[in-house]
Amino acid sequence: MLNSIKKQLVEHHNRMIDWVKSLNRFGSDLWVNPIEKEKWSSAEIISHLQAWDRFIMEKRIPYFFSEELFPLGPEVEEFNRKAAIEGRNMEQDDMIKKFVHTRQELLKRMESIDEGQWDKHWSINFSSS
Repeated sequence: MLNSIKKQLVEHHNRMIDWVKSLNRFGSDLWVNPIEKEKWSSAEIISHLQAWDRFIMEKRIPYFFSEELFPLGPEVEEFNRKAAIEGRNMEQDDMIKKFVHTRQELLKRMESIDEGQWDKHWSINFSSS
């Protein structure tokens, strides 16, 4: 039986994948326009989520099971800015596919983590500032 934390995360990520796929039915106006005044667009938000998923897979999960220290996280504002730019410059369908692919890969990695590992506590530095 899945650990309840793991189970909740897997269910959440699967629902998120389904929801992001559903964004393909909306026109490009809703995709590229801010969701509210002075907020990001759906394109920027989804790109941002995909970028952080990739970061977690590359710079966090591998270190959970090693003796190596976690690498410092990126400078958050710059990381988010770059992700938003990518979202604005990528076609809607391509960004959605990229998000789905990355999130599915993240799920595979999460699902491969032994049950006993889910109850451990970790301390991670997210930036050098």
